[in-house]
Amino acid sequence: MGKELLLEIGTEEIPARFLPNALKKLADGAKQLLEENRVRVDEIFTYGTPRRLILFIKSVHEQQENFVEEITGPPKRVAYDTENKPTKAALGFAKKSGVSLEDLQIRNIEGKGEYLFTVKQHLGQPTDQILGKVLHRLVSGLSFPKVMRWGEGSFSFARPIHWILALFGSEIIPFSIDGIKSSNLTYGHRFLNPGPFEVTGFSSFQKTLEEAAVIIDPQERKSLIQQQISALADTVGGSVPEDPGLLETVTYLVEYPVAICGSFESRFLQLPKEVLITSMRSHQKYFPIYDSDQKLMNRFISICNIKTADDGIIRAGNERVLRARLTDAEFFYHEDRKKPLAEYVEGLKEVVFQKKLGSLYEKVERIQKIVSILGEMILPSLEGNNQEEVAKNAHRAAFLCKADLITEMVKEFPELQGVMGKEYALLSGEYPEIAKAIYEHYLPRFQDDVLPQTPAGALVAIADKMDNIIGCFGLGLIPTGSEDPYALRRQALGIIHIISQQGYRLSLNKLIQDSLNLFKEKINRVQKEVNQEVISFFQQRIFSLFSGYGFRHDVIESVLATDENDIVEIRKKIEAVADFQKEAGFDSLLASFKRVINIIPKDFVGEKIDPSLLKEEAEKSLLAKLVELTERISQSFRQEDFTQILKDLAGLKEYVDSFFEEILVMAGDERLKKNRLSLLCAIRDIFFQITDFSKIVAERG
Repeated sequence: MGKELLLEIGTEEIPARFLPNALKKLADGAKQLLEENRVRVDEIFTYGTPRRLILFIKSVHEQQENFVEEITGPPKRVAYDTENKPTKAALGFAKKSGVSLEDLQIRNIEGKGEYLFTVKQHLGQPTDQILGKVLHRLVSGLSFPKVMRWGEGSFSFARPIHWILALFGSEIIPFSIDGIKSSNLTYGHRFLNPGPFEVTGFSSFQKTLEEAAVIIDPQERKSLIQQQISALADTVGGSVPEDPGLLETVTYLVEYPVAICGSFESRFLQLPKEVLITSMRSHQKYFPIYDSDQKLMNRFISICNIKTADDGIIRAGNERVLRARLTDAEFFYHEDRKKPLAEYVEGLKEVVFQKKLGSLYEKVERIQKIVSILGEMILPSLEGNNQEEVAKNAHRAAFLCKADLITEMVKEFPELQGVMGKEYALLSGEYPEIAKAIYEHYLPRFQDDVLPQTPAGALVAIADKMDNIIGCFGLGLIPTGSEDPYALRRQALGIIHIISQQGYRLSLNKLIQDSLNLFKEKINRVQKEVNQEVISFFQQRIFSLFSGYGFRHDVIESVLATDENDIVEIRKKIEAVADFQKEAGFDSLLASFKRVINIIPKDFVGEKIDPSLLKEEAEKSLLAKLVELTERISQSFRQEDFTQILKDLAGLKEYVDSFFEEILVMAGDERLKKNRLSLLCAIRDIFFQITDFSKIVAERG
């Protein structure tokens, strides 16, 4: 039999961004703690509003499960002497285990011999006797991105706790947190119906709070908000595009959602739409409304946390706050346009990028140089005759890419960096591709974000991110564990995605080294160490990326182990090896070539093969087959047909097997031994141009 369990932690308003993860931790923590305490439970539910975290379990068993504890003691040969009398080891084990000597058992452990055991039966306690400790641990163990303490207490939480409701069935679960005792009381909406209210279980709890203007289920609040937004937008002839992020935020900002439609002066529509959207969406959490042509209207929808007979005062307040922001933006926009974007670049000399790495102007100079390095690597392979134009646009975009950071608009609205750069570049008469590249160089900004589409934007984006990564590594600011304050992992993945999408053929290692050379006077760490750390960092991101695509870890490792650093080529080789693995007899082939790899001493350097020293038919045949395949393989390499190369190399298997069956590689004659090892090195080295077979694990079963 089971009873329902209800826990509510009542607080001051918790930030909306904390709540989804907090509710997950609440459910996971409850499940783990109850399992640890051998309490069986039914479904676990969590609900939450800004002022409360709620845990509800439909059925919690009223008794802990019994369990049997088995403890291994000393070996029998140590526990008993030659006369089979117990030694101090046996007596000590029995005493420590709380049993008599007669209760000790002897069991045989396979491969080890006979050992002493004790078996102890533990009877479960009534669940209500342990729930107080369990819930105390659960609440105390919740973590948040930021916590605070209040009053004179030492307990910390996301926000101050005001009440704790805790029921097992209809009975209060007694415990306290920071002097706040659990009870059967809840509290309603802070303004509409604050309470307190007594509850006897989840059903009365939910009903009481609904009557007190609190909707505890986030999904229900979200659905209500969507319905109200759609209806209000329709009344003014507009619509609100889907915005899951903002919708979730406002869902966790309110306990009782009420949508209100407001407006602003139409003159503000002359501002760039991104300014309007940022002011509404990011700063005020308003939903912009669009007309049937998907143009921004001078209307918005806000979600408030209170119902009233006349929402005019709330609407007027929302409009007043937005008007003030848009008026500021209008002023900044006109002020910024008094000079062209290029004239802002000089001002970057007065802005510190990073204390040891210099100003933003110096960063721009490095970005320009990295763009030139990239151009030398990439542009010759571009189709058509626009290489010079791409190089010129990319260099100009690199020069202008940070200029908007010192405009008044971006100082007030930092989220608009790049956006205003593009806008001001166009107003200054720059080419559209240059303007777009200024915006695109920040892409991708987050996982699954769009990538730069213009060649100039792609080059500047790679250069900017590479400058950030190498600068931070050069100062020892390297991501550790879950900590990555400078978002270097995201930026490295961004570089990899851009190179892959654009199909750029370049040596990532050379790009890293050439970029690192630009920091010679800025960093005091050993360059070789920094270089290796950055290369390893990128390899980890490449490994993570291709793992996410579903490729086997050993296959990815086998290709990366060959020191390949052309990202496009890496993918082709991984795909080829993955497909080749599916061929019949692959594991047998793998075993044969691992034999080749394993027999070559680590410090052995292959020499030119001397055919005159090949005495046996098996070694002559192996060399002949290798020579026969070499030209065909070279042609396939030029065409990057790695699958065909692997198939051709598979033709060596029978010759390799015969070689090992008939030839003594480690011959007494040193010249013969070196020649035979050199033959095997030649085979290994061809494979190593694609994959390191020693990293691949054979399938089992």
